[in-house]
Amino acid sequence: MSSTSPFPSSTCRGGASYQKPSYVVRVKEDFCSNPEDTEALLVKNTGVTNLTEITIRGMNGKTYTSLPAYITDNSTKAPDGWSLDRQTHWLPWVHVEVLIGTYWEPGNFFYTHTQPSTDCPASPPPLEPEPLPRGGLSFTKGTFNIRSAFQKDPSAPSTPRTAKMIVDTIDHVRIVEWWTSYSYASLGDWIFAHHVDPKRKDYSPWEMIDIEVDGKWITGTCFRGLSQPATPENTGPVPRN
Repeated sequence: MSSTSPFPSSTCRGGASYQKPSYVVRVKEDFCSNPEDTEALLVKNTGVTNLTEITIRGMNGKTYTSLPAYITDNSTKAPDGWSLDRQTHWLPWVHVEVLIGTYWEPGNFFYTHTQPSTDCPASPPPLEPEPLPRGGLSFTKGTFNIRSAFQKDPSAPSTPRTAKMIVDTIDHVRIVEWWTSYSYASLGDWIFAHHVDPKRKDYSPWEMIDIEVDGKWITGTCFRGLSQPATPENTGPVPRN
């Protein structure tokens, strides 16, 4: 889940989408068995255009101070003809993807678009530390498994409908049905693409799903609450029902 940006749109070559303080990054499928398992939070430490001084916080609890270290620790394979150690050192960004909005972009594109624009100030404003979500680092991921709380899978009537939720911000998500790769532009589109019991038609879409976090299913409304920034005014507990 990415952050919002306080900086002018001209700071990065690619515009506002590339000047956020943090992004979700993952190792490309060519270099690992399951990219979702490698998702981590990449944090720019000193400036919106500086991708040299970064911190990468893995969901496994590890922290990395360079992209090659993160890739080396999370890669499990390499395409034929690739020397993983050599390529990781010299071309680290081709090994990863970065979540821009709700779509994964090749890391080398991200690197190029994050470079200073021609009208970037010589000294961009310093970055302010960002609070983690109330639920912790696990809620910064970009990809989550979801299931309907009320609808069943048409091909397996005894099991709930399931899908992947790609998260930019809590109010900007994309839903992908993994077996067809068909995507929906919002959670509501996915819910109402199938029959909804009339007595639930006024429910929020978040009330109609469960979301898997750290191997446990929680309600959509609980997920929304735990995804909010942990601030002095917003630290109260949210029941993990």
